[in-house]
Amino acid sequence: MIRFLIAFLFTALLTACGSSGPVHDRADSSRIGQFSQRGFVERPDTDWHFQAESPIRGGMATTSDQLIFGTEGGELIALNRRDGDINWRYQGDGAVRGAPVVHGDTVYFADMGGGIHAVSLGNGERRWRDQSDAAYAAGLQSTHLGLVSADGRGRVSLLDPTDGYRFWTTELDGSINAAAAELNSRVFVGTSRGKVAGLDLMSGEERWEFQVGDAVYGGLAAAGQFGYLGVMDGQTHSLFLSVGVENWKFETEEPVSAPAAFDGDQVYVADRSGRVYALREDLGLRVWQRRVSEEWITAGPSLTRRSVIIADHDGGVTALARSDGAVLWRWQGEGAISASPLPRGEHLYIATRSGNVYALRP
Repeated sequence: MIRFLIAFLFTALLTACGSSGPVHDRADSSRIGQFSQRGFVERPDTDWHFQAESPIRGGMATTSDQLIFGTEGGELIALNRRDGDINWRYQGDGAVRGAPVVHGDTVYFADMGGGIHAVSLGNGERRWRDQSDAAYAAGLQSTHLGLVSADGRGRVSLLDPTDGYRFWTTELDGSINAAAAELNSRVFVGTSRGKVAGLDLMSGEERWEFQVGDAVYGGLAAAGQFGYLGVMDGQTHSLFLSVGVENWKFETEEPVSAPAAFDGDQVYVADRSGRVYALREDLGLRVWQRRVSEEWITAGPSLTRRSVIIADHDGGVTALARSDGAVLWRWQGEGAISASPLPRGEHLYIATRSGNVYALRP
């Protein structure tokens, strides 16, 4: 308990000192869509381009001056956001398929070799590595009590950000393939066997469970009193997060393996047929639907002030108007895109499975 309180005070101090906080391929731990300063309603051009040595499948993170991502070759790379030059590289133990987490002056990431790493934000030097019980890690989430990890054996753990010590571990039925969501001191995960669980952040105790019809691959988007998740049986569910009871469900044309996004009024979902749906947050009724690609969509929608940005497995990026789904522009890159596009400030960042990183600017 003493160690737990020390870790809590340490994390609170970082937050009070103005740390950059958790940054994922969404705006925050609730996975509410990223609102940039721009609406990205005009077609952007490539400002700079970087070629990594191996494919990029996971999400990206940013600070005020760095873009950070992992590769299939196990590298964590930090680029200068202004020009794409390399600031530093760090070699992990296996492929990196989740978004890094930035908290204070440390970057945390998990890899498919079972390692969880903490490295210096300034120079990429290792601060600690946890590999005590190797299993591929689906991703990390930063919370006010520490780091939450989820892995391929269905385990969820709370870690001390100073050294990786595990305060608790809870085992669930099935593998976990996306980072946990956290809201109001609850942790939410979905598994390959269709179990959705709400856990207490402090103790790891399971507070509720909800069974869906197939695997959950995209994780859960938590916002306010509701959580939203797409399932491989083509159903998208809205759940009351306090008790794990269904609010509504909506059936898409094809399976959903991408995380949803939420803007306060509408929930945005993309399925494997290349279709994007905007649903009313309160009732789950369809507001509009648009097919943007003949290819799979496995990257979650990203939101700006005026647009929904979708990436597909053909390397295409499409911007739709949030109001009615009208196509605003389309851009073509090289390589399938698995990670959500990341709008930050003046740029829209894209990473592909062919190892390309693009910084687009209107």
